[in-house]
Amino acid sequence: MATETDFDQKADRMRLAGIDPGQATGPMDTAGVGQLRPHQFALLTAHPERGMHEVHGRIREYYESLGGPAGSWGFPITDEYPDGADGRSSDFEGGTLAWTPAGDVLEILAPAPGAVTPAAGDWPAVPLTERLRYATGLLIHQYGFPAAGAAGVVGNLLAESGVIPSRIEGSSASHPTRAKNFDGVVVDFTPEEIMMRPRPGGPCLPGVGLAQWTSPNRRSGLFAHVYQGRALGVEMLRSMDAQLHYLAGEMRTGYPGVFAVVTNPAVTVDAASDDVVYRFEVPGAILDASGQRLPRTDPAVQNVFAVRRAFSHQARATVP
Repeated sequence: MATETDFDQKADRMRLAGIDPGQATGPMDTAGVGQLRPHQFALLTAHPERGMHEVHGRIREYYESLGGPAGSWGFPITDEYPDGADGRSSDFEGGTLAWTPAGDVLEILAPAPGAVTPAAGDWPAVPLTERLRYATGLLIHQYGFPAAGAAGVVGNLLAESGVIPSRIEGSSASHPTRAKNFDGVVVDFTPEEIMMRPRPGGPCLPGVGLAQWTSPNRRSGLFAHVYQGRALGVEMLRSMDAQLHYLAGEMRTGYPGVFAVVTNPAVTVDAASDDVVYRFEVPGAILDASGQRLPRTDPAVQNVFAVRRAFSHQARATVP
């Protein structure tokens, strides 16, 4: 059981890290199996299994409005940490509360009990229907997407990567890390080679992951992304959950128009699918010779829409 001294030491560590919790505004109090102590600018908590953590700022306000440790979110399991370009997040027993200046606080629910992921992140060995069901369900149950919006996103991921987190551009679904290097030789790449793309032995083409992130900033952001309190680096290639966390955050902060469409409860599968491919994925098939997007009415764009709509309806059929 934590003591007042333990809370004092936690507050001192926060100050050393540049976070001022302020003075305690009350004594240590019991909360279920743990304890808490309120401060002017932070809430400090202690749990026999989760350890000591802090919640501060806007996330603290939001967390306390949901009942704090006594509510459905339970105790914090991390301190607050940077998330994305200008966001902050805190992980709790019930999920993650993620804050950005533009979007305020987003509730990201923890996986449902009994959710199973393959050993060592071996997603290629999981049947396609199950990959679709897992990704679509995660967007619905953790990130609050309506079923049609989630399916519109996942249908595009099917077109891009086969919904395989380790997939690289130019590979096949059966060999997702095998493609040409800069010398034009087809090889099986290590996770480190995929992340760093060294010359001449690294992958020639840049696309990687569920959404085939290609541009330097989006690609490096994937590997630098903080998930559940730490940057995963090459481990991102094995984690469906972490990549969907990155995708949802990127869409919410970098593509708010697309995010508004796919999270609209009234959105249709077709509308969600079209908007994701046209404004988020932007494949070469919808660009003109100068690299600009063709009009939505262009036959080439309509052909892409038709293919991806079919994939999105396939994803929609995997969830109730």
